[in-house]
Amino acid sequence: MLAYSLNSTMGTDDSAYNGNFYLLMSMFVLIITMSSTLDVNVDGWSLTMIPHEKLKIAAICNYIGTAIGPFLSLELLIIITSKTFHDHIKEYINLDENTQYHLPILLKYYLLILSACIFIFTTCLIFKKSDNTHKKISIRTVYVEFFNLIKHKPVIKYVLILITSKIGYIATEHVAYLRLIQCGLDMDINALITTPILLLKLIISPFVNWYVAKPESKPLQIFYKTVIFRTFAALIIAYIVQYMCYELIQLKNEILIMDYQNVTLLYSQDNVNSFNHIEFKPPVYTYIAIFVITLIISIFEMFTFLPFISFNLQISDPYIGGSSMTLFYMSYNIANTLTISLAMYIMSFATRHVELNFEKIKHVYILRDGYLAVSFLLFCFGLIIMLIVRRTISDMSKYPLKYWNPKFNK
Repeated sequence: MLAYSLNSTMGTDDSAYNGNFYLLMSMFVLIITMSSTLDVNVDGWSLTMIPHEKLKIAAICNYIGTAIGPFLSLELLIIITSKTFHDHIKEYINLDENTQYHLPILLKYYLLILSACIFIFTTCLIFKKSDNTHKKISIRTVYVEFFNLIKHKPVIKYVLILITSKIGYIATEHVAYLRLIQCGLDMDINALITTPILLLKLIISPFVNWYVAKPESKPLQIFYKTVIFRTFAALIIAYIVQYMCYELIQLKNEILIMDYQNVTLLYSQDNVNSFNHIEFKPPVYTYIAIFVITLIISIFEMFTFLPFISFNLQISDPYIGGSSMTLFYMSYNIANTLTISLAMYIMSFATRHVELNFEKIKHVYILRDGYLAVSFLLFCFGLIIMLIVRRTISDMSKYPLKYWNPKFNK
């Protein structure tokens, strides 16, 4: 549906949105609802199909899916619909100037191909035959057991820990890319240079999962320690990104001064940052730094996500299918949305800028940048929360599996 209604849904004006907002939101609600239902079924299928002692297989499958999924739906989409990448291809194969670049057509075909692949792969599951030794129960019983699970005190504590666990680092990592793009980083090239990291994830993740998925490894403890280290790493990344943005802004100012000698720029190195809406190519070392930062974030993500999934698989009850797994995973993802949204909202107030027009060039001065200040605030808040829940996580990692069953009376 979205592929055949791109122009009417997404709009055709680059400067202002003129599409059908309500239709777009309806499609997203439908897609999210169906994907959530699919997630519950896949988690339940994994819990009932795989023997409990081999649940580490489900953990690595889940991680590979979350690694390949965003690459196919986002990074690959950015690459193949990139005008910069398309122009390089035309130059490489010596196409003439009459060859037109049309983004909606490329996006349409990409969505159709991706939808066809998903439909074919999911349809093949119909022919998958497996013996289910678990007792079949009604939907009503599943919901009753699920609500009992939500009211269970250990589950409530665990969900609250998951929701607050990402405060110290997730917003800093995600907003870092937005700041660099704002200062002149080419989003298309960034997606291209970080593509090899996907291959590295697929190679390393089975070895990491083999270690963290063992019950004696205490995956919840590994998750906690990685969150602490990742929180400190996020603060370091924030300082690096702030310095890179300052250097990019300096370079753009120099280019503007060289190209427009008649324009007088008032620039204070002490408290003023600026960026310009002109053609600008960042230096190569910028993309090398982005590759290293993305690699570090990917490694930390691996050591947080795999223990998280492994622990969930150990404590989830196959009796109610994937409902418990989905509850924990949803809580883990809520932390992304809440933290990033709140951080960007605070940054919008903490950042001050003015726009000045010199002839036909719009020049923007950022008088105060709130990225580093908000990142430091989130670092302190996230670190304090992790120190507070340290004892709770230590106790949870020692609980017997039956303790996570709502029917268990302490």
